[in-house]
Amino acid sequence: MPAAAPDLTPLFSPAPQEHAYAVYRELRERAPVLRVPGRRTWLVSTHADVRAIVRDPATWSSHYPEQFGSGLAQRSPDTARTRAAMAEGFPYVPTLLFQDGADHRRHRALLTGALTPARVRALETRIAAIANDLVDRFDASGAVDAVAAYAVPLPIAVLADMLGVAPQDGARFRDWAEQLVELGSAPDEDAAVASIEQYVAFQRYMVQRIEERRARPGDDLLSALVAGGDDATVPELLSICTLLVAAGNDTVTAAIGSLLRRALDDPALLATLRADRSRIPAAIEETLRIDAPVAIFQRKANVDAELRGERIRRGDMAMVIYASANRDPARWQEPDRFVLDRPQIRDHLAFTHGPHHCAGAALARTQARVAFETLLDRFETLALDPSRPPQLAPDLMTRSHSALPLLLR
Repeated sequence: MPAAAPDLTPLFSPAPQEHAYAVYRELRERAPVLRVPGRRTWLVSTHADVRAIVRDPATWSSHYPEQFGSGLAQRSPDTARTRAAMAEGFPYVPTLLFQDGADHRRHRALLTGALTPARVRALETRIAAIANDLVDRFDASGAVDAVAAYAVPLPIAVLADMLGVAPQDGARFRDWAEQLVELGSAPDEDAAVASIEQYVAFQRYMVQRIEERRARPGDDLLSALVAGGDDATVPELLSICTLLVAAGNDTVTAAIGSLLRRALDDPALLATLRADRSRIPAAIEETLRIDAPVAIFQRKANVDAELRGERIRRGDMAMVIYASANRDPARWQEPDRFVLDRPQIRDHLAFTHGPHHCAGAALARTQARVAFETLLDRFETLALDPSRPPQLAPDLMTRSHSALPLLLR
């Protein structure tokens, strides 16, 4: 008699992150390829299977316009009002995350050509200045929520700089950045329309910046995107900018929060990193492995396929669980333990793998490192606030903190 399938209920509870790793362990052990009951969706949980899927876009596509055809997720209300609101803006064009083949390669080349290693290195001074400015604004009492006051605004400010946002427009850009992360997750029609209206306002603002850079190029990422994309349409450039703001904001916030939490939960680790800054990059990699910011993503079966004896039909969706793959004991020794300087640590899948490996990975790593180093530079004591416990965001697809109260001296 086959073993009973793992109970998936905890993953869809109000606090899925609290239960996720236990469920992932059961999936790997008992049902590494499991169909979600009543849906054409499969959960894929082992390192080998996830890696194989993301390396094979011919079989497992990133292009599924039926779910993101307008730039909005399927779970967002689709009504005459939401469609009318979307029509006020520029059409959504699938790029990088949601495209394959020649179009994906063209869009990726455009971004990687603009986000060169030299440009990332040059940004480090500016990232440090932003981090120090945020620290200067911390409450004088030393009590601070590191998410709200630091991990959220830092990548948003970095992206604003990169996209040529004028200083006086910084507050508006922060609002848009936070809205874009939630785009497509509105609980009702009114909220969806309000979210779309903000999205359209962001588009209109960025079109002005794009035209300015066409006329007067600067030394920022947007100028490089515009210069490298002579054949790119305005909707394509807008979609790339939207992706940068949405994905480049949330994942960096998550990585900074998780790194801080890991270090503050382990005084010996914090002391090691304070004494030897050269080990911080290794700590970042292990944090990305053990707490992948993007826990789950999707691929669509282009053809009928078979995985571990399960027959998957063309059009079925595979939910590739990076957070589970990164803790697979078939790939990692003691996978649930944080091991500084773990061998072959960059084999983790936090930035996925293959053609869709994150084009902004180097920038994300740099921001996490500079953010952590700045706190070490500015404070002799870093500690979790015992009176206010950390909070994980109630989200299945990503792993991040919604609150991380600290005491700083």
